[in-house]
Amino acid sequence: MYYDDETRRFNFLSGLLFGAVLGAGIALLANPQDALPSRRTRAHLKRRATRRLGRLRADVSDSLADAVTSGRGRLRR
Repeated sequence: MYYDDETRRFNFLSGLLFGAVLGAGIALLANPQDALPSRRTRAHLKRRATRRLGRLRADVSDSLADAVTSGRGRLRR
């Protein structure tokens, strides 16, 4: 049977995604409870992610402010 490239790509990617989800689920079920992250580790990761998101938000905010200022200057001309 003939399949176009789009269908082949979709089938491959959906199979890859399904396999990854299935593998992750099996790994979590087979993993002993002691190997799961502790509260301290989760708190550390949360703080780290919060700091990164804060910096990213500041960078995006600065970029947006620069773009708005630049756009206003162009409109005034």
